[in-house]
Amino acid sequence: DARPSEHLARQPHPDGRGAERRRRQQHQAHPVVPPARERDDGAAEEHAGAERDLVREASTLRAVRPLLPVPVPDLEVHRIGGQLISLHAKIPGEPLSHLAGLTIGARKTLAADLAAFLQALHSVPIDCLEAGPAEAPSSEWHRLLAQCEDVAFPLLSPDVVTGLRKRFSNFLATCDALPQCLIHGDFGTGNI
Repeated sequence: DARPSEHLARQPHPDGRGAERRRRQQHQAHPVVPPARERDDGAAEEHAGAERDLVREASTLRAVRPLLPVPVPDLEVHRIGGQLISLHAKIPGEPLSHLAGLTIGARKTLAADLAAFLQALHSVPIDCLEAGPAEAPSSEWHRLLAQCEDVAFPLLSPDVVTGLRKRFSNFLATCDALPQCLIHGDFGTGNI
């Protein structure tokens, strides 16, 4: 019996153009970082940060490829006409957009496969990566807290808000010292 992920990889696309579609999608280019504009509103800093993130992603994928139990794209980064793009060969198969065609047993096997992948990813030693994190972990949590202050907290009772702020404060005081692990970042069905 083939694993569900192998079964899905062999299935033709529902539109009947599976082979033709796979040939067209054998390579995929993504314009990721648009050219920087001549403005003084922080756009140049954001542009430089997006470029750094793309180069870091390519480096990270290169480092984890031999350590994971699933195919990992070989992301190439190129500058074309002032625009940074990423290019990678498509991984064989079709994205998992629904589970309707899978039996209960196949779904359980798929879940076990996905759990094994995530466990392997989270076990990758951070020190094997060329580039460290772009920012302290607390930075992202501070941004989440700011969003909560703006959007959610005005809708909640004062007692609940006080409790949430205290929990955030306690967590933020220690989160940068907690062990770090690599996460996928976009573990949606289109990437499975």
